[in-house]
Amino acid sequence: MPKFIVTKLAGKEVAGFPNPGAGKVIELTDIQAQHPLRIGHLERDKPAAPALSTKPKD
Repeated sequence: MPKFIVTKLAGKEVAGFPNPGAGKVIELTDIQAQHPLRIGHLERDKPAAPALSTKPKD
């Protein structure tokens, strides 16, 4: 399931679930997250940056 980060704008509930707190990660389906994303209660969790290769390119 996709992960989202709760913002300071969120109230006591986020998408019908108790708010875990600002900055915390919550797992929701894309459909469950649509409205909270639109109104700024959630942000998409950013994927980890790919590891940089130290191997020189040819």
